[in-house]
Amino acid sequence: MCGRFTLFAKINELKAEFNLKDEGTFSSSYNIAPSQSILIISQDTETHDKHLHLAHWGLIPSWTKNPNEAPKPINARFETLKEKPYYKEAFQKQRCLIPTSGFYEWTSSNGAKQPYFFYMKEYKPFALAGIYDYWLGGDETVEIVSAAIITTDANSLLKPYHARMPVIIESHNYNHWLDPENNNTEELMAMLYPREYTELTCHAVSQYVNAPKNNDPNCIKFA
Repeated sequence: MCGRFTLFAKINELKAEFNLKDEGTFSSSYNIAPSQSILIISQDTETHDKHLHLAHWGLIPSWTKNPNEAPKPINARFETLKEKPYYKEAFQKQRCLIPTSGFYEWTSSNGAKQPYFFYMKEYKPFALAGIYDYWLGGDETVEIVSAAIITTDANSLLKPYHARMPVIIESHNYNHWLDPENNNTEELMAMLYPREYTELTCHAVSQYVNAPKNNDPNCIKFA
């Protein structure tokens, strides 16, 4: 699973990496936790422009009657995307990129959970695969945009630490993944199998990151 990640790239780095036309600012985060707001990138059906906007981390399908009582999965296993009602419609039409500077995984070490930070060399921003949805609510309820990160089997780098990993969408697939008119399920699913990424690396970090309230560069320092 992916239960904690970061985004501390500059806005100009994101615009260059994802070909964004939106202007805007955001606060860097070294410790993004479930139920917090995250940035997602979607694509306009008519203009094909990419848009950067906020979403609740924890998927709330549009048909949910009461989001306060419904499950809000932060991860969606790629194996269940085509069939599970919770994900099926979003996978078909509402796929997104979730920009990140890296993510954390924990492994057991001497009876304690040791966190590791996984990132691209030189902290280059990259994209996790996501799905999103809109919950419209009632007349007096504000619309909720929500998202989940898609996970797959761990690649050789991740396997010593965790059995699963978030899906990383490679840059040449950004447009194919985002295109809401792309209904080529075979092509979409092929993007979700684990791959080896030559730029992906990791190092151990301290348990400082375990507390979501800790949100500064100390979270990613070498332990």
